Order: sequence, then structure tokens, then C-alpha cells
Amino acid sequence: ARSLNGAVGQSREFREFLVAKYNRCVVSGKQFAELSGHIREAEVLVKRIDDLLHDEQGSPGGGLSSVADEYVEWIGALAGGVSNISRDLQSRGNFLEALQFAQRALAMTEGIHGPEHPNTAIAANNIGAILQAQGDLAAALEHARRALAIDEKLYGPEHADVARDLNNVAVILKEQGNLAGALEHSRRALAVNEKTYGPEHESVVRDAINIGAILLAQGDPAGALAYSRRALAAAENALGAEHPSVALAAAAGGEALQAQGNFEAALRYIRQALAIDRKTHGNRHPTVARGYFNMSRALHAQGELSDALQSARRSLDISEQVYRADHPHLAAAVGNVGDILLAQGDLTGALAYNRRALAIVERALGPQHPNVAIPVSKIGLILQQQGDLAGALEYTQRALTILESTYGPAHPNTKAMAQNLNGIRRAMK
Repeated sequence: ARSLNGAVGQSREFREFLVAKYNRCVVSGKQFAELSGHIREAEVLVKRIDDLLHDEQGSPGGGLSSVADEYVEWIGALAGGVSNISRDLQSRGNFLEALQFAQRALAMTEGIHGPEHPNTAIAANNIGAILQAQGDLAAALEHARRALAIDEKLYGPEHADVARDLNNVAVILKEQGNLAGALEHSRRALAVNEKTYGPEHESVVRDAINIGAILLAQGDPAGALAYSRRALAAAENALGAEHPSVALAAAAGGEALQAQGNFEAALRYIRQALAIDRKTHGNRHPTVARGYFNMSRALHAQGELSDALQSARRSLDISEQVYRADHPHLAAAVGNVGDILLAQGDLTGALAYNRRALAIVERALGPQHPNVAIPVSKIGLILQQQGDLAGALEYTQRALTILESTYGPAHPNTKAMAQNLNGIRRAMK
């Protein structure tokens, strides 16, 4: 009875929150109607269980059990619906609104199920993912580790949900520059999933891809390629040659080969991934945009700037159609075109594209997000080449400040930016 009353209280608070803050452009009429139905059902269940508890003539045992089962189903649907709205908003780049819905879902889950329930772990993971996208890596890691602690306590260290949480922690640690910690968590996840599912399960494939990405970041492209090829072989054998996981593994292999300077082989892998994604998703899909992005980077590295620019513009064209105007992925596609124009010597065009990328990422993520440092540093580089050393100093200093606050002074990206800044100062002298 206490749980049900708590659930209805959370539900009513959520309905007031929804009506007060969000119109139907953010939450569809269908979503609103479904959630309102869950709230009404919770209220009906409270009345039913109150009737059972206060019926002196009745025998409440069996009835209470039946109502409790019904309660779990409907309240779970309510909290899950709130989380679904959050994920939908996140996928469209609405991180601030997504975070508010995710926080509301966590409060509802804690209020209904308590602080150590598996649904609470899921809600904490959802918040962590949004905070990670916003660049608040410390807070994201706190939520991811909370989810891991809940699931480890509930299930032990070798459960599939624990492996999922380990991967979430690993991704954040990698972004923070803690590659050793990321590798440890990813390898634990791989061991759990291999034991649970066998060596060719889709989860094992993704774990191998993740480990390869960490090894690549550590400067071990040979190790990264070995894991990517392992993932590719397992995915092709177990899932078929045209499964999306095959595309993920092929793309990862392409990145490793590119880091080794084997551009021809890298392009074969990247084209394999792109062909699968186009067949799976069509020609207007975020994954396809990413495939053209990867191809442009490989062609750029190979010095084929004309073909690289063509692929980069195709990536940008798709991104402009599938993402909202302030989505971070759109900023990456815009900046990629700017990179190639810079390599071609078109400083004016490169500067215009990087200023556009900066405006997009600032709107999406705020002025202090680490992704903001990417176009800021490039603008500094272009201004330096144009002879505007004062402007170059201003932008490079801003990029360094962002990286220091996010990663600390010992991170490789921070050190590289500090060297760039010192070079500009020497040039000014």
C-alpha cells in the first residue's frame, strides 16, 4: 500500500511537471495520452488495494498478490515511458530537456522501487549517458558507477547487466583519458559476456570493438586491429556478412589500419561498413553519414583531397537532413569539410566552416564542453596561418582552458594544446 501510494504521488508530480514545462511539440499527444493512462491506472490500483486492506470480511492475501503484479506492470510502464521520452530527446540533440526527463524517471523509480532496484540502475545509466553527451564527465561517471554498484550487489560480478555497466564506465573513463581504467573495465565486460553468451555473441563483438578503440587511443594500432579483426570474424560467422555489427567491426578495423598508415586496406574496411549500412538503413541515415565521414577522413589522410571533400560534403548533406540544426554530430560534419578546405589551402572557406561548427556545438553543449575545444583550436590555427597572431592566441588559450578544466593538465590533448599556445607566443615575440 505504501509503495502504491508513493507511485501515485510520483505520477501526479510527473503529470504536473509535464503540463507545466512541456508542450506537445516536445512530448507527442500519443505519449501524453499513454502516460496519463498509466497514471490513472495507478490511482485505480491504489483504490483497489485500499478496499482490500479495509475490508474486514475479505481475505486480502491472494487479492493483494494479484494487484501487486498489476501494479508492477503499470508503474514500470509509466517510468519506462518517461525514460523513452528522455532517450528520444537525447537522440535529437535536446540534451537539456532529455536530462530533466531522465532525472524525473530516476526520482520516480527511486520513489517506487527504492535506491537499489535494477530499474534504478537503468535510470542512473540513462542520466549518465546524457551527462556524458553534455561533457559533464565527472557526474556521468558517478551515475554509471552507481548503476554498476547496484547491479553487482544484486546479481554478482558475472551478470550480463554488470557487463553493460562496466562498458558504460569504460566509455566515460576513455573520454576522460583514463585509458588504463577503461581497458580494465572493458576486459572485465568481455570476460563476463564471453562466459554468458559464448565467443560469437553480438555483445562480445561490441566488447572487442571497444577494447580495440582503447588500444588505438593508447597508441597500439596493431593490438586495436587484432581486436577489430576478431570482432569482424565473430560477427560475420555468427550474424551474417551484412549485419550492422559487421559494419561496426569493419569501421573499427579501418580506423586501426589508417593509424598504421595502410590507407588502401583502411578504405576497403570503411567501404565494406558503408555498403552494409546503406543496405540496412538506406541512403539517409545517421550511420550512413558517419560512414561517409570515415571515408573522407581516410581519403584525406591519403592525400586524395578532392575525393575526400566529395565524401565529406555527402556526410554533411545527410547530417543536415537527419539532425536538428544544433546537433553535435552536425557540427562534426561541418568541421570535417572545414578540415579538408584547410588542407587545400582555402583558409577563408575553412574559417567559415569552423565558425559554423563552433556556433552549432556551443548551442548544443554549452561553451565549456570539450567538443567546443575542437573548432576553437582549429580557428586558432587558421588565424595563425592568416597572420592574425592575436586572434590565434585568444582562440588557442580558450581551447586550452576548456581542455584543462575537463581533462586536467596531464592529458595528451591538453599537453598538445599547451604546446600550440607556446608556439604562438614565440611567434608573437
